[in-house]
Amino acid sequence: MEPIQEIKAEHGANTAVILTNWMDTQDQIRSKGLEPGPYADRLEPEQRLSALQDQALEKAKVAHERTRRDYLAEVDRFEERVHARRQELRAKNFFVESTEAVAAALGADDAALLDMRQTSELTGNEELGKAAFVAAHRRGLGNIVNSYLEANPETRGAYEEWHELPDEAALQKKREAVDQLVEMPGVDRLMPRATVG
Repeated sequence: MEPIQEIKAEHGANTAVILTNWMDTQDQIRSKGLEPGPYADRLEPEQRLSALQDQALEKAKVAHERTRRDYLAEVDRFEERVHARRQELRAKNFFVESTEAVAAALGADDAALLDMRQTSELTGNEELGKAAFVAAHRRGLGNIVNSYLEANPETRGAYEEWHELPDEAALQKKREAVDQLVEMPGVDRLMPRATVG
């Protein structure tokens, strides 16, 4: 799967297209006149304006519902990809096969964790070092985390990417933003602009 940076970039591009299309649709509605009908030529000016407003609002309502649906579908797709990437990165960053090493790391104090990490480097016992890294990550012990990443530079990219993943609150905000980003325009925003002649 692509890294989170690419997932975010693609999502940004997709939402930009959806929102640009929404703005273009509003411009198209605004530029259209009254659609011809069987009695359109017999309408009084007030009736013509009312019919034009009704037509514009109906078109905008259909486009608004479609745009909301498209935006939310894109957010769903983004969330699925983020969750899938989170699972991949969780396995890369935090999976330790040895339950004994994990139990020892979780029960160790901070100094013992650093000792476990250093011992793993000396002995080549990767499971011991990774268990110490996982425990240090959970406790927010940057010195041990950095020590592990320096000794295992191939793991740094996955660990840094883990921190770039949007959390559940950020994903929820994207979903809730639909009402602000895809706001149904009032009739005044859908009417042709008056021209000075």
